[in-house]
Amino acid sequence: MSKSLKSTWILILLLFLGSLLGLLIGQSLVSTIPFLNYTKTMGFSPVTLNLIVIKLTFGFIININTASILGLLLGLFIYSRL
Repeated sequence: MSKSLKSTWILILLLFLGSLLGLLIGQSLVSTIPFLNYTKTMGFSPVTLNLIVIKLTFGFIININTASILGLLLGLFIYSRL
């Protein structure tokens, strides 16, 4: 595995973990700091393609809140320090 590919996977992992940590913090502090839990939904709803033999369903929806964005920025900051 090349160094740049490893670096890309580390970046993706840090961004995912930062987003997850931000989500958990936002959910736990919603009563004290309500703006952290402001959520926006993006993506497209599931679409089914019936090919008689097989049915394929495609869809992608992401819910992101303010705390998740802060977590993403934290993950990006940590990646830049590596």
